[in-house]
Amino acid sequence: MNTRTARIGRTPLLALAVLLCVAAAAGVVILLVADPGDGYRFGEAELSVYGEYELQVLERVLRDGRQEAIVEVAETICRKIGWSAGRGDERAFLEAFYTQLRARLERGMRFGKRKADKFAGEG
Repeated sequence: MNTRTARIGRTPLLALAVLLCVAAAAGVVILLVADPGDGYRFGEAELSVYGEYELQVLERVLRDGRQEAIVEVAETICRKIGWSAGRGDERAFLEAFYTQLRARLERGMRFGKRKADKFAGEG
C-alpha cells in the first residue's frame, strides 16, 4: 500500500471528497495535514495595532526562520493584542497574523488609507 502525505489547505469540500474516493479505490492512504494557522482569526482592533513597517519586520523574521526571534516576536505581539497563542505554535501564529495584517493594510491602500507604522493614526 502506498502512503503519501498531502497538504490540503483551502480545497473545496467536493474536490476533497472526490480525491478521497479515488485514493480509496486505488488503495492509497492519504494523510491530511491541517494548516496550523487556519485556527487564528484576528479582529479589526487586533490588526489595527501595527502598520507597514511592522509587517516588513515580521516578514523578515519569518523569512530568516530563527526560532528564538520567532518566539520573541510572537510573545510581543500576543502581549500587545492581549492574546495567548500557546507554546510551540509561534510560527503558525505569526504566519496567520502576517497574512491577515497584510490583507488589512492592502485593503486600506485601495481606499487611499495607509498606516506607516504602529505610531501612525489610521489614514
